[in-house]
Amino acid sequence: MITQHSRKIIPIRLFTGAICLVAAAVAWSHSGPHAPKPVQPPAITPGSVAKGDPVPNGIDSGSGETTGGIAYAWTVSAVGNLNAALNGIVGASSWSDPESLSADEGRTRSSSWVALRLRFPSLVTIRLSRAANIPDPLGILPGDTGGGDLRPAFTVYSGWQESGSDSTTYPNKSSIPWAGSLSYHSHAIDDGSGTVEASIELPAGDHSIALGGIGTVGFDEGRQGYGADLSILSRALPASILTKGSRFKTSKKAFRLTGRFGNAGSAAFVAIQQDKKTTFLPANGGAWSADLKGLKPGLNHIYITAVSHDGKISSRRKITITRT
Repeated sequence: MITQHSRKIIPIRLFTGAICLVAAAVAWSHSGPHAPKPVQPPAITPGSVAKGDPVPNGIDSGSGETTGGIAYAWTVSAVGNLNAALNGIVGASSWSDPESLSADEGRTRSSSWVALRLRFPSLVTIRLSRAANIPDPLGILPGDTGGGDLRPAFTVYSGWQESGSDSTTYPNKSSIPWAGSLSYHSHAIDDGSGTVEASIELPAGDHSIALGGIGTVGFDEGRQGYGADLSILSRALPASILTKGSRFKTSKKAFRLTGRFGNAGSAAFVAIQQDKKTTFLPANGGAWSADLKGLKPGLNHIYITAVSHDGKISSRRKITITRT
C-alpha cells in the first residue's frame, strides 16, 4: 500500500525573509576587517658571551705592575634572557686557600673572573661544577688538561674593577680592599657534590663573579677544570604601545603615525601591520614613528605592536585612518 504525503507550500514572502536573515547574519559575522596574523618578530640578540676582559690589562712600564684592575676571563652582556656556558681552569685552592692563606681568602689570578653586565634587573642562576678534560693553556705538554676534582665555590660582587693594579689575594666573603669599584653581594660553596648553584636577584648594571675552588690543608691538587652555566632571566616590564587617539583622517595616500612606548627601555622593535604586511622598525628611545603609504579611500586599519628585548610581544593597538 502506497501512502501519499501531502506537501506544504511555503509562502514566498517567508522564504525571501529567511534569505535576508541569513545574509544579514553572514554580513554581521564578517563585518569589519580581520586582524592580521600574530607578529613573528625577527631574531633578537639577547646579549653576548666572549672570552677575555672588557678592558684588557697591561703592564706599567715604570713600576712593572699590572694595569686595568682584574683580568677577567669572561665578559657576559645580557640584554634580555640569556644562557651562557663557560668553562676553563682554576686552581684547586683559588677561592679558598686554608693551607697558605685562610679559609676566607682566595688567589686572584688563579680564580676565573666573569664580568657580567645586565641591562635590566634579572634573576641570575649560577651553576658551577667540576669538569674533566678541560684543556689547560698553561700545561707543560700539548693536550694537557686540568683535573676533575674541583670543589667549586663562587662570590658575586657589584661593579667591575677595571683600573689600577690587582693583588695576589682577595677576601671571598666580603668586599675587597684593593678593588674599590667592587662591593660584596653574596657567595655560594659546594656541599661536597662537586656542584654549587644559587639563584640571585641582581639589579641592572655591572657585576663581577669570582669562580674558584676550595682547597684543603696538607695537599694542593693543582689546576682543575670547571664548567659554569649562567641562566639570566630578565625582570624588565615588557614594552607597550601608546598613541594619542586611535582614529585619524587624511586626504593623502601617506600619513605619518607617531606614538610612544610604555616601558621604553624594554622595546626592541615596533611592528606595523598594514594590508597583511608587517614592517619592523628598530626602537630608538621612547618615541616611534611610521610613514604609512598606499592608504586607500575610506577606512584603513593599521595594527601596531611593541616587541621587547626578551621576546615578549605587547597587545596589538588598532588604528583606523580614514582617507577622505
